Amino acid sequence: MFILKKSSLLSALLFLAFTTLISASNEPFIVEHPKNIAECVSGEEVLTVKIAEGVKAGYQWQKSDNKTQWVNIEKANTASYVPESNEARTSWYRVLVTVEGEKALSVTSNISEVTVAEPISVNINLPANKTICVDEKLHLVASPKGGAGNCTFRWQVSGSDNNWQNIEGETNQELKLK
Repeated sequence: MFILKKSSLLSALLFLAFTTLISASNEPFIVEHPKNIAECVSGEEVLTVKIAEGVKAGYQWQKSDNKTQWVNIEKANTASYVPESNEARTSWYRVLVTVEGEKALSVTSNISEVTVAEPISVNINLPANKTICVDEKLHLVASPKGGAGNCTFRWQVSGSDNNWQNIEGETNQELKLK
């Protein structure tokens, strides 16, 4: 059995009201965190953070090569940032959002992974100067290297160098013609 004195009850209610007020003012005001990016060298994808409407805030984008040590990026102080993509590598980014007002409140966004890959190149195993005769079998394999994301294949044929047509149904990495 608990006995509450008026002063204890009043203290508990004040504490509860104060805690509720603090937690309400600390509710996340980031409504959309930056998304992961996979792009090739020289890409121009944009990281963006969105905050609640009507909130005035300052921004500071940060970069890490290991997700533990963060460095402020010079002149990266808006809601959007274009990460560097001059070489193939993976880096992590986040943004520190500080609400302007009497009491400055800062929130850090989720971490965004940015993977920059070498531009894609495709090697096809066709021997140089190979003549293919009528009724001769042809087996080609496309070997992609570099790039970002998943590869899809579409084989084409041309009687000249500027009039290419898709080969119906040939969307695999290998092409076998009879």
